[in-house]
Amino acid sequence: MLPFLSNDTKEKITTVLGILLALYILYTTIWGYRVMMVHRSFFLAVMLVMYFSSIKPLGERLYAKLIDSFFVIATLLSLGYVFFFYERILYAAGGARFENWEVGLGILLILVVMEATRRASMPFFVIVVVSVLYTLFGNYLPGILQHPGLQLHRMVYLTAFTSEGIFGVGVAVASGILYMFILFGSVMDTTGVGDFFIRFANSLVGGLRGGSAKTSLIASSLIGSVMGNSTANVVVTGSFTIPLMIKTGFKKKVAAAIECLASEGGQYLPPIMGASAFLMAQLTQIPYTEVVVAAIIPAVLYYFYSFVLVDIEAAKNGLRGLSKEERGSFSDVFKKEGHKLLPLLVAFYTIIVIRMTPMYAGMLAIFTTLLVTQFRLPWKDKVTNTLQSFDKGSRNVGNLIGLVAGIGLVQQAFVITGLGARLTGILIQTAGGNVFLLLLMGLALCILLGMGMPTPIAYLLVALFVAPAIVEVGIPLLAAHLFLLYGAVKAGSTPPIAVVAMVAAGVAKSEFWPTAWKAFSFSVPTFLLAFAFIYYPELLLLQGGPLDIAYRAIITLASLIGFTWAIQGYMFRKVNILERFLLGGASVLILLDNYYAFFGGFLIIIVIAMREIAYKLYIERNKKHATH
Repeated sequence: MLPFLSNDTKEKITTVLGILLALYILYTTIWGYRVMMVHRSFFLAVMLVMYFSSIKPLGERLYAKLIDSFFVIATLLSLGYVFFFYERILYAAGGARFENWEVGLGILLILVVMEATRRASMPFFVIVVVSVLYTLFGNYLPGILQHPGLQLHRMVYLTAFTSEGIFGVGVAVASGILYMFILFGSVMDTTGVGDFFIRFANSLVGGLRGGSAKTSLIASSLIGSVMGNSTANVVVTGSFTIPLMIKTGFKKKVAAAIECLASEGGQYLPPIMGASAFLMAQLTQIPYTEVVVAAIIPAVLYYFYSFVLVDIEAAKNGLRGLSKEERGSFSDVFKKEGHKLLPLLVAFYTIIVIRMTPMYAGMLAIFTTLLVTQFRLPWKDKVTNTLQSFDKGSRNVGNLIGLVAGIGLVQQAFVITGLGARLTGILIQTAGGNVFLLLLMGLALCILLGMGMPTPIAYLLVALFVAPAIVEVGIPLLAAHLFLLYGAVKAGSTPPIAVVAMVAAGVAKSEFWPTAWKAFSFSVPTFLLAFAFIYYPELLLLQGGPLDIAYRAIITLASLIGFTWAIQGYMFRKVNILERFLLGGASVLILLDNYYAFFGGFLIIIVIAMREIAYKLYIERNKKHATH
């Protein structure tokens, strides 16, 4: 019957499943669940049925519907076995007591996950296939990559039926923290809180020079911190801010690049950080509040730099701010809709002040959003809007399920073959023990693995496999993970894939390639910021007193601004190519922990600044004389 269900019927089934799953997650957040494997298998089964039925179906032809139906049935059979017979799995003696049909169900589950991964991301699917093949046949490889080998039933048991394989960290995170905060973002979007953030930001900074772009920075940071997906953030906020920037004089590719910068930055912004902070806390076992506090100064520096960049871009092109009619009155917006800030305040208070678990905090933020946005609506509309929010949240998580389940296959390949333990040594040996080179390699892996993936998934991959090597060479654990998070975020705007820039270019109706390179050029100084807090842990409040922290923050900001002048080719007026090279070099010298380099860099910047100011005053004075 499944192949012959209409699309409308499949959509209705998917909607019902999505709503029920949201209610189930909220229920288990309050009352908990009895068995972890049962919880994860139920979550994964619902997600995969939704995924193959409506979220990522193959198509309308009969053969495509038959294939989709096969994978739905395979999902229910394999995960149904885990759900109903978890006690037998516990006593299966590592798979030695499994019957052949049980091994077959495990293989079926692995194939289901691989197909879900293929539909989600072809590059990641290749990684998953290589991982599975390596697990099975790596014993035939020579040298350091060789492992002792595994019997098939043992490999299937560990991969498909334990909490370290498919049901490992990816599904664990997706069925908890990630689901809750994607649901939070969906509720905010459906109830209009996201639109309020745009109006709020517009009334606050829209009147400044380049105000439309500064609106983008504030609105995208607020929405992006909750949403956890730069691409979705570009769609939600960029559909308003990009046309507004173009209307006020920004070039199309520049408007799209600014939106990329703004949307990606939301995932650095406490207290939520697009759910990545929760993943970081779980992986590192560092208290969540410490992760958030450590991210405050880098987030402030990131957005301060972004404001400076936008201001330079506006000054360079002589752009104005928005009129009062275009931006609206801040007092009017705040009086009418200021209560919509309450969900973020609740999230901040519950997470940071009273230190609730992220799941409870997220749930309370969701309930607060529904309460403050719908208390005047009729009951029928309240119920409808709430159910639509739950459906949308489940579908948004469903888009990621192929990736999060696929992570389990990759992770298991590293664990059960022993490659994970050897990978740290391989990376350090390749870098020759050089910390800077190792960091560059880590950054490159972030960008390669993060191409086309949501940030939490990209970060999860590099955190599992690259972070241990960086920590091994003496970098503090939290600094290493935040550094990799920066790389995972910036993969979205780094050519050649640059999926975030691709979406922004579509909204702006600009060409992809020039847009991607413009977005990348805007992001280059932020890589300096990432290296800065690796070498100066004071920026993460890891060590040092208030004066040390303030000193490091000021010189990092000075370096960022100097580098921005170099990349933009504009200081107080356009600067020549030699001055741009000097400004770029001086900005790097400032960050070096060397007295002579520091003062030499500052001296270069001051001399160029004085020259540019003097020349600009000279030109303006000559213009006045010519006028008279």
